Amino acid sequence: MLTVGIVGAGPAGLSAARLLQETGRARAIIFEKEERVGGKSFSTPRYGTVHDIGTCYSTMAHAATNRWMKELQIEQRGIDRQMVDGAPVMRYIMGGQPFTTASETLRFFKAWKIQMRAFDERPDAPEVREAAAMPVGAWIDAHGFPSMRRYMQRGLTNMGYGYLDETPTAQALRWCSPSLLISGALKRIKAPEKGWQSFWERLSQSLDVRLGQPVNEIRRGNDRIDIVTPAGATRVDALLIAAPLDELKSAMSMTAAEQRVIDAVKWDRLAASLASIAGWRRNDDIVIHEEALKPGAAPGVLLSSRVAGPPPKRKDRHGKRFFMCFQYGGMLSTEALAEKLRYDVERRGGYLDHIAMQKVWRFAPRYDADALRDGLMSQMRAMQGDQRTWYTGATFSFEAVSNIVEFNRVLAPDMVNRLEPMRR
Repeated sequence: MLTVGIVGAGPAGLSAARLLQETGRARAIIFEKEERVGGKSFSTPRYGTVHDIGTCYSTMAHAATNRWMKELQIEQRGIDRQMVDGAPVMRYIMGGQPFTTASETLRFFKAWKIQMRAFDERPDAPEVREAAAMPVGAWIDAHGFPSMRRYMQRGLTNMGYGYLDETPTAQALRWCSPSLLISGALKRIKAPEKGWQSFWERLSQSLDVRLGQPVNEIRRGNDRIDIVTPAGATRVDALLIAAPLDELKSAMSMTAAEQRVIDAVKWDRLAASLASIAGWRRNDDIVIHEEALKPGAAPGVLLSSRVAGPPPKRKDRHGKRFFMCFQYGGMLSTEALAEKLRYDVERRGGYLDHIAMQKVWRFAPRYDADALRDGLMSQMRAMQGDQRTWYTGATFSFEAVSNIVEFNRVLAPDMVNRLEPMRR
């Protein structure tokens, strides 16, 4: 049986290991520098419930993780009311023109399918490269999709994946798919009852995960790879990098292709704060603020907030409740982000009592437009398997768990099929 060494026990590494296991032809050893699994799927138990402070939702596109949750008997609860300021999210997307929006949605589905097929089948065609590099807002406007612009502001920008004037079409369309729009329209947005981290912990129980083992060195040869951690060296048949590639620069000699990817990617920062707020709202699960969705919004402006966990049995005498609040981090310090959050809460009628936990994630890697025009997508495909090394995670698919797992669903059997002849 083939042995694959995986660097990183976040959603990318764990899902790849599970999918390799499901082939019945390979096993994985996962090396994780932290003392926990889950990566940005981070959940914290506070005040009688569990709060997701990283990965939040599942949709119809989360086919594999939904299946695994069902197998593990993990219940998911629906996310009911989603508002953009004072309007239900679907009313905001439709802009008061439901029939026009329905027609536009069908045209969007067709355009999306054609464009994604072009990215897949003709990535080196000049017009396809240009479309890949185009900001998705320009792509939307070129097709005449005003409602889909609002859909992407909610689905892309609000989720921390970037503004429409800067996120390349090649990346934005991976997430803003027909299945995402249908999930929202049918109210099929859910979250695991005990948090995403608990799910990954349950899934990892059948896997070989070595926590607290940072990778100090990777030695790549023609017929073997040695992964060196504080516990010693482990020899494997192949390497799968599920951590950000630049985090391994000190551990291995980078190829020209690997360095090209590192140079072509810019990481954003997303702040997630679990905040106790008094005098605030209401029964809406999620409230999004339109001013923060538009290109040019200042870093730190409150993107959205959601009631953190199930509603309490009763409010305390001060009327305080916990909310998860999200902001683009920019270059702001954690203190500056907290002050901006306090200001935005107060001007919306609340009082920020305290922040119980704040995480500022390195988030949503964005491709350089010139690199896309120079063929970055083809180059990233071509480097898979070179020196017995494969790549997954947010850089190579997209930040969303559904995209990462779907990417791995194709990658895992391809790895096995290409590696098995090498062992004969």
